[in-house]
Amino acid sequence: MNELEEMRGKLESKKMVMEKMSIRSRLAKEDASKQEEQLTGEVQSLLVAGVLFLDPAETSKYNIFFLEIIKINKFSKSV
Repeated sequence: MNELEEMRGKLESKKMVMEKMSIRSRLAKEDASKQEEQLTGEVQSLLVAGVLFLDPAETSKYNIFFLEIIKINKFSKSV
């Protein structure tokens, strides 16, 4: 009977370790998602700011390019 109790104790200990790892993993995933959103916004701001320094004749070409990047980024988040 003592051996069975030891096995149960080890199993409970392993369950607790797995639960803690699961929580840490979920928190890390949420943090990574928040950082990705922040960086995405910063990159889009830089792209828009960069357009302001372009020659007006070149702006329309780059606007189309930047809009495509933003569309691709939004699509990849929704998948």
